[in-house]
Amino acid sequence: MKEKYFSRLIILVTILMVMAGIAGAYWPQINNLTPIATAQDTPTIAASNMAPVDSAISYQGSLLDDQGNPSTGSYTMRFQLWDAELGGTSIWNSGNLMINVTDGIFNTNLAIDPADFNGTGYWLSIEVDGEMLTPRQELLPAPYALTLRPGAQVVGDGALYQSIFSAEVSGFDTSSRAIFGNTATGDAIYGNANGGYGLVGSSVDGSGLYAFSSNKAAGKFFSSAGYGIEVTTNSTDHWESAGYFQANGGYGIMAQSSNNHGVYAIGNQAGVRAEGGSFGVSSWSANGTGVSGNSDTWIGVSGNSNFNYGGYFTSSDFRGLFARGGAGWHDGYFNGDTGIFVNGSCVGCALAYQAINRNDTPLQPGDLVAIAGMSDPLPNENTPILEIEAINQRNTAQLIGIVSSAANYNNEANEQPGLRAVSGSVATDQYLYLIVQGITTINIPPALTNTEPGAQLGFTAGVLTVIDPNSYTGPIIGRVLGPNKDNSNQLWVMIDFSS
Repeated sequence: MKEKYFSRLIILVTILMVMAGIAGAYWPQINNLTPIATAQDTPTIAASNMAPVDSAISYQGSLLDDQGNPSTGSYTMRFQLWDAELGGTSIWNSGNLMINVTDGIFNTNLAIDPADFNGTGYWLSIEVDGEMLTPRQELLPAPYALTLRPGAQVVGDGALYQSIFSAEVSGFDTSSRAIFGNTATGDAIYGNANGGYGLVGSSVDGSGLYAFSSNKAAGKFFSSAGYGIEVTTNSTDHWESAGYFQANGGYGIMAQSSNNHGVYAIGNQAGVRAEGGSFGVSSWSANGTGVSGNSDTWIGVSGNSNFNYGGYFTSSDFRGLFARGGAGWHDGYFNGDTGIFVNGSCVGCALAYQAINRNDTPLQPGDLVAIAGMSDPLPNENTPILEIEAINQRNTAQLIGIVSSAANYNNEANEQPGLRAVSGSVATDQYLYLIVQGITTINIPPALTNTEPGAQLGFTAGVLTVIDPNSYTGPIIGRVLGPNKDNSNQLWVMIDFSS
């Protein structure tokens, strides 16, 4: 029997082809990288006109007889893939194949399952007409395929807007993933950058980054000096999110920063939009602010709930909520059907209403006023505006409150519309704020300048006076607290209108 042998074997294979073939990947275009979108660009992915690479391995060999002459004819060949050079386990077996050989040269495709290639070394054995050829041949990857071996590093020069590694899904299946990471104990995907972003995701219609975890944090981001995570979206649809994070048992997102905000988000509508069974957003800080919201033209922090509190604030050792408005604006604005419920003492509280001056002459802060009628509500509000006029002997029974301040209706393009307090007197037909309960100052005649704290005030014959509650039958205004040190013509009073 003539001895058959291969004088030269050429493996035309890259592991990159095998692993990417099923996913429909293309040969990498090394000199035609797609730039990462800037803030002014819409993210795009360059289209390719190349056909998907087949998942089979192309194998070419040379078959010579024992005299070194090229063989011609049909031969039965069998190829096997092993996990060791000698012995070991057979990973794949082609079975018997009829291979045509012409002038010593033959070609065939080996339909090895791409899933078998995970970076492990393999050897190929070849059998010709029942005779096993030795030694087995080690399958060596093409240079670019080396980057897919476990522990491999892909290194580039970092040119502007160029990607060192790029993955693309060309179809429209929403379940497809350009990059997928899975691990039992460590980080499935880890990104680190000294001067840029550790991880960047971009999408035209879906989520740029999607993270899911059953029991741990879906996404965990850390920064020693900058933002733990920064997400932005250019979408004009207010339902589109810059980042979407979901977890069944752990945190949807956990972000931590040693010296800055744990989460910093910017959006045209909402910087952060979160939904949850108990809390949409839960935040904790050891030394700083748990949640901080800021907006140039709209709402810094917005909370909404269908069946529970839209916003819920607690503190172990300090105030549950701190609110401060801008100059002339209220610290808090409540526009509901029943107003505010306070369970406990109300420190520094004064109940005020919006009103409009229907007096023929201007009113001053601290003036007693009476009801004159009702006007239409302000734009975007439901409650009618109270009309008031200066108190006199004729309308004593209509006594309603004390002028707090003048107010102007603000409807500037970049601000929330509403009344804004201003200094000075209240002109006829100008808006104002009216105190009806709580602590405020009241204008007094000279005779009441030295009134003692605790005295009760009433209105008799058109004049403010100190009254004896045991014999007085008119409207009681309230109790004197003390003089106004900034204005000798005023007293501090606790208003309690009753009769």
